[in-house]
This record gives sequence, structure tokens and C-alpha cells, in this order.
Amino acid sequence: DRLAAFRAEGRVGAGPVNVFWFEAFDEPWKGGDDKWGLFNVKREARYVIQGLNPPSATWNYEVVASNDDTKLQDTNKDGVFTAADAVFFAPPTPKPVFAANKYTLFSDAPGAVVATGVKLNAFDGITAFRVDVTMTPPLSGDGTVAKEITPIPRDFGWGLFYEDVAKYGTENLSAFAASGTIDFRIKTTYPGKIEIGISTDTATGDPQEAYLAIGNGDFGYQNDGNWRLVSIPLKAFLAANPNLDLSLVVLRFVIADRYLKTGKALNSNITTKIQIDGILWSR
Repeated sequence: DRLAAFRAEGRVGAGPVNVFWFEAFDEPWKGGDDKWGLFNVKREARYVIQGLNPPSATWNYEVVASNDDTKLQDTNKDGVFTAADAVFFAPPTPKPVFAANKYTLFSDAPGAVVATGVKLNAFDGITAFRVDVTMTPPLSGDGTVAKEITPIPRDFGWGLFYEDVAKYGTENLSAFAASGTIDFRIKTTYPGKIEIGISTDTATGDPQEAYLAIGNGDFGYQNDGNWRLVSIPLKAFLAANPNLDLSLVVLRFVIADRYLKTGKALNSNITTKIQIDGILWSR
């Protein structure tokens, strides 16, 4: 029955389509060890598997000093683990609702209030170069400065996104869900479609994302080399992924081209420049 189900879903063979590999041991050599190993770096069994064998010369239990101050281990600071110490997950706490009518990520329009505590990053850190450029004359409705993006794609494509300066930081933009839009101005001759996306955390810690591949005529987008105003309803992202939680927005704005998602071949290596301005959530 299971094999028939796999084949009915287009799977090849009897095995799973995806395999997620977890190391048995902590990996401090990565420089950012998150202590998800079943054993610590000294090959000592963590609480979750200690009960599989009694302590012995070959099956050592992990213990901690009574003054250990980590919040993830030894809650009572007595050197002994309990079930409470095995709980590593804490549900995210949303910030207060962002109450203003505009949440602006990039603009030098008169009176624009740009969000603080956010930064611009690229997929893999290097797949898109970005620089501020001066426009003459100024863009109507905005100012003289735009963001110019030069893709430096990998085999899969490229992407650029606004995120919190704090690791996994979120913003509560739930007030925009009912009637809000993500607006931006764009000027490019980039071939084919591009992607616009957002991502969120959730109460269960299961990250969610939604990308819309847009081409000429979609939400005002045109790749004709003229400035165009694009306005995408938040409801379009929620329709693409109903599991988004806008009270826990992680990536506030993504512009990308993941080639297989936009109908292009891998290694397309498209480097056509894109200018973008006036990026904001509006309601």
C-alpha cells in the first residue's frame, strides 16, 4: 500500500522523496553549534536518549555543573537532568501590533518614516550586489535615491531580502492582513518573471513563506525599462500560503529569481540590473 501511494504521488522507487540528515553529535567546529546533537561533543548521551542504556564505560550520561546558567539545561542547577530540561522549544512572542498605516523599508520620499532595525541581505549572502543610486530627475512621488540590484546568480538563481538585524527577529504586521498591500516601484528590462515574497515564523516554530512569480501585467509590473508601480495585496500571499502568520513576519520583502520557479533553466546566469524604490507595506 505504501509503495502504491509513493508511485501514485510520482515518487520513484520505494524510498522517500526527501531525506533530512541530523548529526548524532554536536558540531562546535561549525562556529555556531546549536546543541541539537543526541550526544554532546564528548560523546555523552543527552537526556532524551539516556534511558536507552544504563551508565557504563561506553554509555556516559551528560551532566552539568550545578552553577551552569544555561536556560536549556539543568533547570534546578543540581547537576541532574529531568524531563523539563529536555524541552528546548519556546513559542515565539509577537511584538505589539504595528499600528501605522505604512511600514516603509526603503524610501526617501518627503515625510517617509523608514523602519529601523532591518537590514538588506542576499540569498547565500552573495547572490545580488546592491547599491544606492541617484536619479535625475527625481522619481515622481519619491525622491532622488533608488536601490540598484545587480544579480550575481548561483546555479539556482538569486535573491535579496529585508530582515531583522536581530537573528530571527520578527515584526507584527497583522494589521495589514485585511486590506493591506506590498507596494514598490521598479525599473528594469529583466527577462521573464521575477519573484516577490515574504516569510513568517509561526506559533509552532514552523517557518512559512509565500512567493509570487510575477510577469508583465501582474499587479502593475512591466519589464519595459520604465518606472512602474507594483501593488500586491497581502491576501495574494495569504492565498499562496494560508499558514503565514503576519504577527510574526521575518522576511519583510523578498525580490528574487529562483530559475525553476519562474520557468527558466538552471544556470541561466541572468545579470540584468533592476532598480527599485519606495518599498513599503500600506493599508
